[in-house]
Amino acid sequence: MLMLVGNAGLVTAISTLMLTFIKPDKTQSLLLSILILSIGLTLIWWLAQSQWIDKYLSKIIDRALKRFTTIDVRDYAAVLHLSGDYQITELLVKKEDWLANQTLRTLKLAHEGIFVLGIRREKGNYIGTPRGDTDIHPGDTLTMYGKSSAFEAIDERKKGYQGDTEHKKAVYEQERNKHREDHEDEVLQEQEKD
Repeated sequence: MLMLVGNAGLVTAISTLMLTFIKPDKTQSLLLSILILSIGLTLIWWLAQSQWIDKYLSKIIDRALKRFTTIDVRDYAAVLHLSGDYQITELLVKKEDWLANQTLRTLKLAHEGIFVLGIRREKGNYIGTPRGDTDIHPGDTLTMYGKSSAFEAIDERKKGYQGDTEHKKAVYEQERNKHREDHEDEVLQEQEKD
């Protein structure tokens, strides 16, 4: 419905612009048409940038969606705090990967700042909020939350001693980042008190 309304608005705007430049009588000048067009475009730009308009329209759309549909309306980016380097991603596990044929408890991904939200098995069944004793098999697709740089490192990590060493380095780096974030938070808390 919103797409149809948006398309109708676009067609209306284009037809209005066309009619503005077509001179039905000779008294209307080109300068006046350009002035009207400039004022109209400025008004549209201002409305598009207005936080108040955005907030008001969001409330109307939210109410309409809740009343007339069964769509689950949420701002998932805000709920999950997806900002900066944090994201949700999927990772396909291959047989040579460090993750393959281990349990989540053994992998200790949380120590690297990565949380497994779900696992889609190769045959299609899905495990939501997997436990520590859940095995990771080749062909599984993991849905994970964490920093994108950590996902890249895990995706490239292979089985064996080298993979275990890379894991230890990643855990150490995560601990350093956690201490830095905690320190920055403490500084901000102290500044708020003052």
